[in-house]
Amino acid sequence: MVASIGAVVDPRAGELRGALGLWHLRGAEAVDGPPAAASAGVWVGSGRDVAADGRWVRVDFSIADPLAFERLSAVSVLPARDVRRTRRPTVGAGPFAVRSMTADRIELVRVERGAAEPGVVVLRAVPDGADRLRLLRRHSAHVVWPVASAHVPDELRRTGTAARFRGYLAVTPAFDLVAYRLDRPMMRDLNVRRALDALIPRAAVAKLLGTLVVPGRPPGTDEGAFRLDLAAIEAGGPAFHPARFGLPVAPTEEEDLARRQAAAALFESAGIVADERGVLRRGKDPLRVVLLYDHGPRARAIARIVERALEAGGVQVGHATAAFSYLRAEPIAKGAFDLALVKLAFGRNRDPTPYFYRNGFSNLFGLEDAIIDTSLEAYRTARTPAERRFAERSIETRLAELVPFSVLAHPAQVILVDRRLAEPVFRGGVLDLASLTFASP
Repeated sequence: MVASIGAVVDPRAGELRGALGLWHLRGAEAVDGPPAAASAGVWVGSGRDVAADGRWVRVDFSIADPLAFERLSAVSVLPARDVRRTRRPTVGAGPFAVRSMTADRIELVRVERGAAEPGVVVLRAVPDGADRLRLLRRHSAHVVWPVASAHVPDELRRTGTAARFRGYLAVTPAFDLVAYRLDRPMMRDLNVRRALDALIPRAAVAKLLGTLVVPGRPPGTDEGAFRLDLAAIEAGGPAFHPARFGLPVAPTEEEDLARRQAAAALFESAGIVADERGVLRRGKDPLRVVLLYDHGPRARAIARIVERALEAGGVQVGHATAAFSYLRAEPIAKGAFDLALVKLAFGRNRDPTPYFYRNGFSNLFGLEDAIIDTSLEAYRTARTPAERRFAERSIETRLAELVPFSVLAHPAQVILVDRRLAEPVFRGGVLDLASLTFASP
């Protein structure tokens, strides 16, 4: 325990410490027992004498943190010899040990196995969506993640699917965004940001990504997975519509067109009108923005779609591209951009503070808002899940009002699970492999 927590505190593990939300962790030491008096600290024990409990670990924080136990539970524990062997501190495999690993296959063995738990979990990469489903239906696989978007919803409507499988829709907290730099001259105007948001071609982006996409909305940190009613989907009949059964419906070109028409009114309210050539101007000055994006093929393809849509709406668009590491360290970090194509993802640490607090180290939007700051403080000091959820809703609502970014796409995935397995558990939109057990006969 001491060695594993020490690996998280190691100066070289700053990124890991941030991902776990353990910025205030200072260290750990082995001690003989809990404090002598309750006033010296809060502790949990078996109620027996200290000798029977064995040795204890004292963990020190620089400030009081109501979520300390929750954050510590994410630290994986390795034997000290394995922690010290690594040049760069890492975490362990939790309930599994890795038996073999290749480019398209990982074999995990349970460290401690219960009666209904599979002893081995095999992860396979199968690129072809039809092949994945074929393996599942032949009982050569127990879980397919994801079902290819081309097979949704038709594959879910096949006779017998509900009797043999459980279906889930997983929405991971990862978003493709166009970020706006709020302290730039043009971006200070809320109506300009709303108008730019209305010009974003979400239907074209969804088609490019080739994935299911849930409707764009402010990023939330509690995205999970919910059960699909496969029996109802099977019985949907000719009047079947995906949205009635919890399945995402991709944005349409008609919706994009309606939003583009609304953008003109928003620009006009900001004092920006189109000239005879269709170029938007405020007085004599054209509306011109510069878009930053990573030079990888995916980002480049999305950027071109966004550029074309903005230019069709009368906005003059310049662009700058480089490796994202450079963009993040230079123009984005210094706020020297109008628009930037980025991906925002909440991992194990779901705390949105670094992204939206006025002094947050990942606040690339230049966002400074007292309401959001107050809600973030409430989030970090929440003592119950209900309090934390209320703070999250306040943050999401305020972000929707301020429009510091446009959500391009929020991918969703359909998962099918063989009914020979018991109900699995999803955490943060991801399947917990440790929860896989065989169903009772």
